[in-house]
Amino acid sequence: MISTLIALLALLLIFAIAFAILRRMPLPDPFNWIAEILLLLILLLVLISWLLPLAGLPHAWGWR
Repeated sequence: MISTLIALLALLLIFAIAFAILRRMPLPDPFNWIAEILLLLILLLVLISWLLPLAGLPHAWGWR
C-alpha cells in the first residue's frame, strides 16, 4: 500500500512538473489552453485506470 502511494505521488509530481513547464512555454493563447486541457485529461485517464483495480473493477488495459 505504501508503494502504491509513493508511486502515485511520483506520478503526480511528474505531471505537475510537465504542467509547470507547459505554463512557462510562450505558446499562443488557444494552443496553450488546449495543451493544458489535454495534459489534465491524460492525468485524469491515468488516475482512473490506476484506481479501477482498487475498486474491484478490471483494469482498463487488462494488466494485473
